[in-house]
Amino acid sequence: MARDSKDAAKAESQTSSEMAKSDLSKAELAKQEIDHDLIRALAKLLDETGLTEIEFERGGQRVRVARQAQTAVAVASAVRATTIEPSPLPAGTGTVDPAGAVTLASSRPAPRHLCPICLARWDRIATPAGNTPVTALRPGTLVWTLDAGGRRAAAPVLVVGHTPAPIGHQVVHLVLVDGRSVDVSPGHPLPDGRPLGDLRPGDPVDGSSVASAELRRYDGSDTWDLLPAGATHVYWADGVPLRSTL
Repeated sequence: MARDSKDAAKAESQTSSEMAKSDLSKAELAKQEIDHDLIRALAKLLDETGLTEIEFERGGQRVRVARQAQTAVAVASAVRATTIEPSPLPAGTGTVDPAGAVTLASSRPAPRHLCPICLARWDRIATPAGNTPVTALRPGTLVWTLDAGGRRAAAPVLVVGHTPAPIGHQVVHLVLVDGRSVDVSPGHPLPDGRPLGDLRPGDPVDGSSVASAELRRYDGSDTWDLLPAGATHVYWADGVPLRSTL
């Protein structure tokens, strides 16, 4: 009986060991299957937009790419978290002598409206389930968008991004004559490409017109944006149609 007990314990130990090795092999395989081309593409998008982090989902695989200064955190068991440090985007080149004199060799102009991702953190996005805070959206969430024919349609979110707002950042508090209002960075475009920072009272917007468009100091930590699937990348924030900057 003692020998049978020992044999059973040994067999159970071997089975557990084999299962552990199998789980490890699966984990290693999953690690090898990470789409590095996708990660590089997301890292490039970080560079181009100034995002702090991006979440992306495709074929059941969700990837979060974050700047090196932050830690990438998996938001679900299916998430593969990756941290990448994007290359710097200099505004110009030059030299500084020992006395502190600066000689500018080259430069490139900044955009007319700086837009750190653009949406205020309290903005709500129109979804089939109702208005949802932009901070609660995740890749795969269904939102309302416009299809190629200009019809309202539900589509999944492909990317959600956010980045710290610079000190002193301002947003446009846009109010339409019909009562709709939204807080968005000046550089964020309407579906027709007009930046909100260029709007003036009386300008037409989505079947209504601008009542006021005032700059206000932004006291939120990050600004946000999302990329819906589809041809137009349009979504509604607090009832106002906007086009994604991602």
